[in-house]
Amino acid sequence: MLGDQIRYKRLQMELTLTEISHRSGISKSYLSSIERNIQQNPSLIILQRICSALDLDLFSLLNESPNYSVLKLKGENILNEGNEAITVDKEWVQLIAEAKIVGLTLDEVQQFLIQQSLKKDV
Repeated sequence: MLGDQIRYKRLQMELTLTEISHRSGISKSYLSSIERNIQQNPSLIILQRICSALDLDLFSLLNESPNYSVLKLKGENILNEGNEAITVDKEWVQLIAEAKIVGLTLDEVQQFLIQQSLKKDV
């Protein structure tokens, strides 16, 4: 969705909502609602201002698909270690994509998960 693409580009550029708000003149709350796909029909003028803030042209934003596919994974089953089917929510896929965007390695994420599971065992 459009909001996912905008958020992905913003995070890729390591910009905050505040920075995009200042660059575009659009409120943080409105930008957030667009990124969270609550506001799904922003005007072309708003989209152009967001594109300017992200150094994008409007055509590429409207025609580009995101580099991570949230919608294709939503609701698809994957198998856990016990070969039981589990569902991956959109939020989990976004979290993983954001971890990758900010530069976390697979090792770092795995270490974090191990530390958290050890805390639960104590």
